[in-house]
Amino acid sequence: MPVKESLTLCFAVESITDDLIKELDPMVMAHWIEVGNPSRQPNVVWNAYKKAEEIGILKIFTVRDTGRLVGYGFFIISPSYHHGGEIEAMQDVFFLQKKYRMGRAGIEFLKFCDDCLRSIGVVLIRHQVTPLNDWGNVLLRIGYEKAETNFVRRF
Repeated sequence: MPVKESLTLCFAVESITDDLIKELDPMVMAHWIEVGNPSRQPNVVWNAYKKAEEIGILKIFTVRDTGRLVGYGFFIISPSYHHGGEIEAMQDVFFLQKKYRMGRAGIEFLKFCDDCLRSIGVVLIRHQVTPLNDWGNVLLRIGYEKAETNFVRRF
């Protein structure tokens, strides 16, 4: 499991365990409140994430401050259907508690995720940001480029 420590912060690749889920649950709600639709409550299907990890298409990255979970990033790994032989990663969720967004913690966490994904053969990483919490400027600053705009319709 790759690990990088930075002062009191520890970045790691973790497996989805029941203990990690217990740590994630309250953070998921905080994340949802910040970027979600207040009329819809999150209902995370943890077993689906477990299965995705089991078959090798999910990577989970965490940030801990002296052992306490303060951020996470989930990425879905898949072959490119447009560029045969290439592997892509798509960010499913990415969250860092507000007090850790100042300074370089977020950038260091993003770079850690990038390095780990690159080490397993990923050649393209996609991130989504919401209009309510647009942190695209951070991605641009570390070398990402704006490539697409996504639209959704809810029924």
